[in-house]
Amino acid sequence: MAAPGFPIRPSRAAFGPRFKNAEAPKDDSTDLDGEVFDFMAALVAGMAGATPLAWVLVTSGGAIGAGGAWEVWDPDSAYSPTVARDGTGIYRVTYPAQVLDRDGIERDLSLVAARATPQLLASRFAGAVIAAGGIQANVETFLANGTTPADMPFFLQVW
Repeated sequence: MAAPGFPIRPSRAAFGPRFKNAEAPKDDSTDLDGEVFDFMAALVAGMAGATPLAWVLVTSGGAIGAGGAWEVWDPDSAYSPTVARDGTGIYRVTYPAQVLDRDGIERDLSLVAARATPQLLASRFAGAVIAAGGIQANVETFLANGTTPADMPFFLQVW
């Protein structure tokens, strides 16, 4: 059984067939029942699909903020995204097309969703969408009226 490396999200099937006991657990303090192990595999697959793959704090000027960035495929942040400010309140956050998984194998990155949260009280709205190609999030930030673009720091999560 070999579960795929990030950024590929493992399904329950990636962990192999349902686990069954070959014999009854001998010691409950050291042995896991097959049903428990199967339940844990299902939980891991479920969490992998429900949690963001990466996040980044972006300043109003379009730089990565003091809080930095984090990606599940690279906890050392060698693959931090690039950020560009294209106009007032308009940003592009781009991740590399390929990243290395835990085994050093290049994997295609394909993001499917994004959420941006403003980091100033004056801002009440930020929108984010994943652009064609699956490696870029386009973010727009607005004042509280929701129609006036404004440069604002934001927190971006991508799935």
